[in-house]
Amino acid sequence: MLTTQRVATLAVALCTTRAVGAFLSTKAARCRYSTTTKALGSSGGGGGPHTLTEPLAPIDSLARPSALERLRLRLGYGKSLRERVVHKYFHGVDTRNISQIQECFNAEGATITDIRNRPDGSTQNPSNTVTPAFLADRCQQFLTAHPECDVKFYYSPTCGRGKGNNWVYAHWYEEGTWSGESEGLKPDGSPLAVQGQTRFWVGDDLKIKEIVITRTFSKWEEALIAAASADGE
Repeated sequence: MLTTQRVATLAVALCTTRAVGAFLSTKAARCRYSTTTKALGSSGGGGGPHTLTEPLAPIDSLARPSALERLRLRLGYGKSLRERVVHKYFHGVDTRNISQIQECFNAEGATITDIRNRPDGSTQNPSNTVTPAFLADRCQQFLTAHPECDVKFYYSPTCGRGKGNNWVYAHWYEEGTWSGESEGLKPDGSPLAVQGQTRFWVGDDLKIKEIVITRTFSKWEEALIAAASADGE
C-alpha cells in the first residue's frame, strides 16, 4: 500500500519529469540560439531566462494552446506564452518571414505608439491603429533596405509581474547594412546600428494588440523622412 509520503514523492517525480520533457521539446524547436543552458537559469547561476540573445522560433502552442493554457490565459496568467508571441514577432523579422510577422497581430488591428527621436532632435509621439497587413508591409520595406538585418536582445521579451499584466517588454538591437534599394532610395552601404525598447500588449488570444516603442533611426529611415519632408514642401 502506498503511504501518504510515497504518493507525494511520486507526484513530485511525475511533475519534474513532465517539466523536463516540456523543456527539452521546446529546446529542440529553438532556432539559431547560441547562449548556453547557464543563460536559461540552470543551477550554474549567473543567468536567467531573459538573458537570451536571439529570438526563439515559434512553438505550436501559440496557434493551438491546450485547454489548460487557454484557461490560464483567461485567468490572467500564461506569461511564458505571451513572451513567446513577442519572440515569434522578432524571429519573423530576423528570418525575413513576413507572414509570420503578420500572424502575431490582432486581425482587427493594433495600436502603435512610436516615441521617435527624430534626426533633427525633435520628438514625436503619434499613436495609430493599423492593420496587420500594413505592419507587415512596413517590415518588408525595412527588410528590403536591410536584407541582412540581424535581431538581437540586450534584454529578451519579459512579461510584467502580477496577475493580469499582459505587457511584454524587450530591449532589442539590429545589425546589418543598408545594402538594398527600398522605396526608391539607393543604398549607401552604411551600417545598420539601431536599437529600441518596446512594450507589447498580448491578449488572451495570443495576438499583439498594442505596441509602445522608443527607438533610434536607421540611415535609410532618416533618408525616407527627409524625402517625405521634401515632397511636403
